[in-house]
Amino acid sequence: MLHEVLIALTGNPGNIFVEQGSSGNKYYDNLQNKSYGFKVAECVTFIGPSEKEELEDLVDVGFRYKRLSTLIDNQLNRPKSSYVRVMCMAMKRIADEYTMEVAKVEKQILSVSMKSYLTIAHLRHTFSSYKTLFTYFFDILCECESLSLCGGELLNCLHEKCKVCAPALKTYLKYVLSSVERTFYRQLLSWVSEGLVNDRFHDFFILERDMDRMHSKSNIINRNIVDNNRYNNNWGKQQHLKSALRHNKQYVDAFSAERAWNLQFVLRLDRVPTSYISYEIAEKVLFIGKVVKLLSEFRKLINRDRDSPS
Repeated sequence: MLHEVLIALTGNPGNIFVEQGSSGNKYYDNLQNKSYGFKVAECVTFIGPSEKEELEDLVDVGFRYKRLSTLIDNQLNRPKSSYVRVMCMAMKRIADEYTMEVAKVEKQILSVSMKSYLTIAHLRHTFSSYKTLFTYFFDILCECESLSLCGGELLNCLHEKCKVCAPALKTYLKYVLSSVERTFYRQLLSWVSEGLVNDRFHDFFILERDMDRMHSKSNIINRNIVDNNRYNNNWGKQQHLKSALRHNKQYVDAFSAERAWNLQFVLRLDRVPTSYISYEIAEKVLFIGKVVKLLSEFRKLINRDRDSPS
């Protein structure tokens, strides 16, 4: 019987415990409905009503673990946010600790000296905290999916939940929050120190726009002048066109630099983690990164002119 219980605790119902309820994607409804979960099979007649209730309450932890693991895997298989991905990986590591705890209990069961002490009440006491934890994690993931939380919104959500959660859950939730914070701080450090936006899923509160169209327009202007130069054999006109090309290039470079300063990097107010920085600080961070980016590009131009033959 204990082995069947341990198997159910790892999210795998067997012959004694069967899963009842829908197997679709509405996991939140399944967790809230008490008729869903791992239940003692009707064919099992050697278990009394009180024992049946205790066993079902115990293996309900395994059912919640299974639902949480399924939702985590779905998020990791189709990532829409690097912050959500990091959060799911942190939750998965905590869930893995739970399975290691189940394996530890199994090892104790196999030990003859400990077998008499491992009752159903002992197992319920051992895994009761995980039941609340898995439910809390599941609710967070459902909220993130339903509201499409990412970036600063997700950080604000986790920060608020960490302040109001039960003390027994705070250690685990702080671990999840710190994992997401590290991702945010790496992006912030990359921006203020190098002027780079490392943001594949647009979680960061600074958005880098694609400026290829602006560069393509500049190339078209230069290409048209060069084409006119080909069709003019007069030496004076050629010199005039070359001079115009140089002036035009300077104009285009200045125009491109101004456009890049004003439009390439913009502040996304909905991504600002207001639990950490205010909107005023976010604007200053935007300015610092733009200056660092400008100085970096200017340094590249100086080095290129220095290395080019005169």
